[in-house]
Amino acid sequence: MNLNDPVRWAVIDLLKTLDRSHGGREHAELLRIAQTLGVEIPPVDPGPDPAPDGEETDGEAEGNGQGSEDRVYRFLAAQTEPVGLARIGASLGIKRWTINSALYRLLKKGSVEHVGHDAWRVRGAG
Repeated sequence: MNLNDPVRWAVIDLLKTLDRSHGGREHAELLRIAQTLGVEIPPVDPGPDPAPDGEETDGEAEGNGQGSEDRVYRFLAAQTEPVGLARIGASLGIKRWTINSALYRLLKKGSVEHVGHDAWRVRGAG
């Protein structure tokens, strides 16, 4: 898509604003949209992962999101088949955004892999 300068800059600003407002958690999706439009957006530091429902879990008191990351990893490690976000959330009582953030960090570390449309498993399992 060929965008003229004012529209191009408006799209870039909108995507960057959305990226910042989501703390970088949706950066991959927003980057995909930007690339489809032929524009680039810089990466955003996701910052700390908020605790679900205002409660802190192991490691989240420090704001590093390690508690949800560890819980999601342990849950996936105990599964025999790939698991979707809804099942992870229902089983652990964690919000979807928190799960997405934890899965993204685990994916970057190479600890988990995305299989199918909405299924995750520990890397090398199954």
